[in-house]
Amino acid sequence: MTTFLKCIDAVAGATHHTGFAAIKLTALGRPVLLSQLSEVIARTRNYFTSITGVEKMVRGHITPEEFQKHLDQRFRIKTDNQDIQNWFKQMDYDRRGLMNLFSWNGLIDLQHLINDLFQVPNLTTGRFEPIINALTP
Repeated sequence: MTTFLKCIDAVAGATHHTGFAAIKLTALGRPVLLSQLSEVIARTRNYFTSITGVEKMVRGHITPEEFQKHLDQRFRIKTDNQDIQNWFKQMDYDRRGLMNLFSWNGLIDLQHLINDLFQVPNLTTGRFEPIINALTP
């Protein structure tokens, strides 16, 4: 952190406080973890497409009611059980009525385990399972 602050101060001094410093945060992450998170994003898109039948959703949002309808009608998954109802609530984390498959804000919520965040109902069995097998720390 000290290095970043020194870089910002150096840019400010060199440009008479008119410049800016860009820090590529992904360069700080472990390559394996970044690769796994990329896989989660790709599988999430595929999961959304499988359920909704829509390839390009506007901003990736769908209402929980629409999502529930697709699960009920297209996959015959009963969505009235408590686990799935809780999952729907978690997906509408900001309570605006739009479902984000994974609440990336939840990654910094200490009450959720990262493995719990990346769980989805299996489209054949309806049971919850991880979107990818394991994220390594």
